[in-house]
Amino acid sequence: MPAQPPLKNPRLTRVLIFAGWFSAIAVLSVWLHALHAIPLPATESAPLASSNSWRAIHAIGADCGCSSAVADALLARGPRSGWDEKILVVGSQAALARQLRAAGFTVEEHSIARFSAATGLPGAPWLAIHAPDGRTAYSGGYASSRPGLPASALLDAAIMDRVRRGETVAPYPAFGCATSAALRSSLDPLQLKYARQP
Repeated sequence: MPAQPPLKNPRLTRVLIFAGWFSAIAVLSVWLHALHAIPLPATESAPLASSNSWRAIHAIGADCGCSSAVADALLARGPRSGWDEKILVVGSQAALARQLRAAGFTVEEHSIARFSAATGLPGAPWLAIHAPDGRTAYSGGYASSRPGLPASALLDAAIMDRVRRGETVAPYPAFGCATSAALRSSLDPLQLKYARQP
């Protein structure tokens, strides 16, 4: 009996369909993971008006695992004495905003579009530290590796102490989620990770 053409062989057809599906899922998973493994572009936070205190601004993104790890650490430690700490919650995270306020932080809630326009920062989580004269003393990430990984210790308190002593601290890479519309479009043109948000 002559062999069946490949497309008329039901078993081979199922194997080919499964192999194609598995390959597509594998490529998509690696790509989505890579979006969190690549640091966000380095950017300096806009200077602030003069103040009587040192200020730390923490940007936390909705639906972002790296931001969740930073938020958990901030909730565990609470605001630092002698610092004016503000948390910018980017996206829809009303419950988290309430928790952070209850812990004693000043919290502002921002839409994606409003956050990017107001700060110029490309994503979250992001740490910006400002001296009393308003200059930006630090703008970058929280650690040398992605927040939330088992070996990743957040260094925000150490960074704050060093900057306040007058040390220049090279910015750590900021791992997380893009908030700028242009960067989101560049990283995810098919909107598989970053759906359109107001």
